[in-house]
Amino acid sequence: MYYAKPINGLKEYKIKSGLYRLKINHMIGQNRTQKFETGEEVISLTWANYYVGGKRFYVVQEY
Repeated sequence: MYYAKPINGLKEYKIKSGLYRLKINHMIGQNRTQKFETGEEVISLTWANYYVGGKRFYVVQEY
């Protein structure tokens, strides 16, 4: 992902004057699935882990 102004709090790479790059890594093999019981319902949740600017995040893929 490329953009014109730096984002405060993220580790980014300066490509040249007025152009920055943010590296997003999908952690292959790091998808997780877990089931939660809430009274009468059972919810299955699948998410993927990512690194964005050196910080760990997750994205829900399926529920």
